[in-house]
Amino acid sequence: MTETVARNRPPPWWMVVLLVLYAAMFTNYATLWIEVPWFVAAPIVAVVLGSLAWFAVASTATSLVVAPEALHVRRRLRPLEIRRDEIVAVHGDIPNRPRWSGRVIVVTTDGSHRIPAFSEPAVGEIIERLQEWSGRGEPEPAPARPSEDGDGDGAG
Repeated sequence: MTETVARNRPPPWWMVVLLVLYAAMFTNYATLWIEVPWFVAAPIVAVVLGSLAWFAVASTATSLVVAPEALHVRRRLRPLEIRRDEIVAVHGDIPNRPRWSGRVIVVTTDGSHRIPAFSEPAVGEIIERLQEWSGRGEPEPAPARPSEDGDGDGAG
């Protein structure tokens, strides 16, 4: 069974309006400063801002999907697939504090993968869901070093 664990919301309507206003403003500045006609500056500004808008949308992750055999980060650029049997641990970027973390880190046999940020749900919920799905939790903390006098209480 495939389940979408997290996703990004589409940009709100006011961001699109803001992009159009910026295009008009930059076209106006180009006609004043560079002294080119508006019908020359407008297409150039439209192409540049359109390219930047496309790259901004394409570079963001769109959804995080768990399937029985793998974890998929579905995005337009560089999609990621992590096989379930390769996962060693799932944790946040703040050790032992999934609710405080800002990013999800999936540790595999090949290394660690930083999962991109999603707008919903919260990072702590994503971490808990992926730990449950993979059967792997936080990595074990390193054992405490004994004190130099050998009493083992750590207070030196």
